[in-house]
Amino acid sequence: MINALLVERDIENSIELANTIHMKIKNLRISAITNKLTNIKHVLTKHDIDIILMNINCFQNMKTIKEDKFLNSKYKNSVILISNNKSIKNNSISRSYIYDYITNTDNISNLIEPINELVKLKIDNKVYNIKDSKENITKKKIKKELANLRYKLSHKGTQYIIETIYFLYKTSDYYNNNYERDIYPIIAQKLETSAHNIKCNIRNATEKMKSTWEENELLKYLNNPSDSNLGPKRIIEFVLTKI
Repeated sequence: MINALLVERDIENSIELANTIHMKIKNLRISAITNKLTNIKHVLTKHDIDIILMNINCFQNMKTIKEDKFLNSKYKNSVILISNNKSIKNNSISRSYIYDYITNTDNISNLIEPINELVKLKIDNKVYNIKDSKENITKKKIKKELANLRYKLSHKGTQYIIETIYFLYKTSDYYNNNYERDIYPIIAQKLETSAHNIKCNIRNATEKMKSTWEENELLKYLNNPSDSNLGPKRIIEFVLTKI
């Protein structure tokens, strides 16, 4: 759900616009209404607002709008200004915050269409951010497990292992993959290097990690004291079981 702040001095207009939005636009909620420009900063602090709908027909002091520092970078391209005054574009807040200007309010579609477009844009951004957050969370788990194994996180090979594990994490049948043939070329393309470079750096990082352990101690940590195969694939598959 996208949350909007409605800035409107006329209460009747506020109610009419809020009702129209409720009926016409899915996934948009008027979370707050204010009739004072000076209240905007307080409302934005108190509420999780995504977009701002500002009807400035009734506000005489345009200088206040232009100079007030109530917006931050979160609201770039997030404000729709509503006015019958066509000079609004030259007498309003910084254009970097403006998604659209609505200067003909007689036809309700002139209001609904740009608001609906902005809502869809915000939904797309939220979905992207959620995906990005999930990737970051997963990679943090991977880094934690590699640190527990005593990999040096600053080592280039460790960075390649992180990318490899994350890619395999998203692949359901990773046990059947030949890393050199199927996986390393994909990671190499993403990181703009060669599959051979990926393989060598991962191997070097793994050998340095192994040198910090007694072999029996490492095998015990990997929950398989009888397994003498301690190559990168064995380590990677172990980490995959931990995330």
